[in-house]
Amino acid sequence: MRVVVEEPSDLELADRPSISLGNLSVFTKNYGVFVDDNFVELTAQEFDILRIMLEHPDEVLPYTMLTQKLWRASGERQLRSLHVLVFRLRQKLSGSNPFSIETVRRRGYGLIKARASPPVAHGLQEAKPVRV
Repeated sequence: MRVVVEEPSDLELADRPSISLGNLSVFTKNYGVFVDDNFVELTAQEFDILRIMLEHPDEVLPYTMLTQKLWRASGERQLRSLHVLVFRLRQKLSGSNPFSIETVRRRGYGLIKARASPPVAHGLQEAKPVRV
């Protein structure tokens, strides 16, 4: 049996009245963003990048893909603007849990779910601290 999972298109996501990831709630119709029921004021571009990340939760999105979607260009100027935009958005969403904006250096950004601890390989035990 084969299961096909379709990603929501931009149109489908825009038609959803709200999207919630943990304590982060985004209302697509009126551009409302809340963290723990507290309103977070975002600029239009900050909202756009958040919406793009919400389309791909727990995925790292390449810098070029983000700049193309935001500005339809991907040069050095757009990359610097993206870094500033994400820096500001990250500050505004700092109370978001368990999802937060993470950076994978030289790759991209993503709205990534925090993990309590790294997964342990099957059959292997976690290393214990050694006293010296």
